Amino acid sequence: MAIGILKAGVNSQDVTASTGTDVVDTVNYVYEYADGYSSDTTVTVGSGGDYATINEALTYLHKKSKEYESGNPLVTINLLTGFEMAEQVICDGINLGWVRITSDDAEVTIIRSALLETNIENLDYTSKPAFLAVNSGALPKISALFTMDSSGTSSEKHGVMCAWDGFVHVDLGCGVKNAGSRGLYLVGARAFARDTIWSGAGERGIRIGNGSIATIRGSTATGCGEYNLAIDGASIVSAQECDFSSGLGSANINISGASNVKLDDSLSTDATGYGLEIKDSSTVSAKNIALDRAGNRGAIITASTLECASATAADCVNAAISLAQGASVNAQSMICTGSLGTNAVICSTGSRMNFKNGTASSVASAIAISEGSHINATGATGSTNTAVNTLTNKGVIYQ
Repeated sequence: MAIGILKAGVNSQDVTASTGTDVVDTVNYVYEYADGYSSDTTVTVGSGGDYATINEALTYLHKKSKEYESGNPLVTINLLTGFEMAEQVICDGINLGWVRITSDDAEVTIIRSALLETNIENLDYTSKPAFLAVNSGALPKISALFTMDSSGTSSEKHGVMCAWDGFVHVDLGCGVKNAGSRGLYLVGARAFARDTIWSGAGERGIRIGNGSIATIRGSTATGCGEYNLAIDGASIVSAQECDFSSGLGSANINISGASNVKLDDSLSTDATGYGLEIKDSSTVSAKNIALDRAGNRGAIITASTLECASATAADCVNAAISLAQGASVNAQSMICTGSLGTNAVICSTGSRMNFKNGTASSVASAIAISEGSHINATGATGSTNTAVNTLTNKGVIYQ
């Protein structure tokens, strides 16, 4: 197993220089790399290739670097057929974003037992990722799909991790499947990962926190052990048209900590628990999202704001949508049918909901309020737990 930790810096050497006052100081003389890349270049890794490991190839490419103002040559590491990744690629304060990693095989195996602690002092976690960018480092562009095997333990074995202003660009159709812990993991970092794949993670398919910024539009993270998507720490995420279905944990999607997320036109069906959980002053747009067949509630919103016009939450075991602690939701034209719980739509503890033209059905009162809440149910269908247009201590349902 190899760990390649590439650190920021340039080639340098200590030399002596006169200051003009007969005092000789030691200074750091910086010299340029020679013969940088000015045209497309590919090196190969694997049996019969130029290098045995990705780290060997990266060390060579970094020493040569890319010429300044030479256009935009592609510098590629291509993984040959049969290559298995038994190493960790770690960019500590260094930018390797001008390199990309491709593969001859449709999927490249990551040997999970080869992933060890990084020993980076300020990482603050005992994470053991296959790919890591930290301290403003940037990983090579990941243009291959990886799959982690089941060797060794699964704990803290992440696919791609970026921390403390680290960055990664993951190409369309690429990513890491079956990560032992987390597929894509951001801690105060950034990622551009449209149409990528992070399914089958042991804990969280995509975990974004600590003020991270990410674009994951069109991505897939299904069948993960805890959450398919988890966002917190005032992070900002674009996640439209994604598939976060069939989660095995308490919720397919969990958003908290005053985060701002766009989930329009996404899928979060067939959850074991909640289809969508939003809390802690977060703001979410989820127009047209599908939350059908949740094992608990389709959506639960606590002290947060949600836009979910034209969403669906059909055939949920409990309520289709539930609001609490002053939540505010626009659910105009939402379909909340077939709920097996007491109510399909629940608005409680001073929450407010626009359910105009919505459709609700349940085994009891389909639309229910309590503790001073408000629902606009103009044009909506479904029975109510209180007389409409009548103010009580439960609140009021306008219709």
